[in-house]
Amino acid sequence: MSKSFVQTGEVLDYVNVTGRDLTSGEVIVVGSRIAVAAVDIPKDSEGSADLVGVFRLAKEVAATFNQGDKLFWDPVNNYLTKNSAGNIPAGMVFKEAPSGEAEALCRLESS
Repeated sequence: MSKSFVQTGEVLDYVNVTGRDLTSGEVIVVGSRIAVAAVDIPKDSEGSADLVGVFRLAKEVAATFNQGDKLFWDPVNNYLTKNSAGNIPAGMVFKEAPSGEAEALCRLESS
């Protein structure tokens, strides 16, 4: 292994600058992508945030998500959507989620 290797990059050491406490499982916008808080992260503190994996996240209730659909995070409404306009790339639908459901399984985008 290279002497310059640091880690696999699956978990981010995230400094919570949101001005509020974050709870485990909450979506965090990190630049042009999202991560999911792996632990509770008090404001102005550092904690782990997952960059890869499959997570159960809030979704646009009126939308049907089909397996493999590209997903985006709507930071205004705090949910997954298939609408890319003004939203942040999130990943793909891991398992179908019909209209009327409030959550969906999302495989986070790996890059």
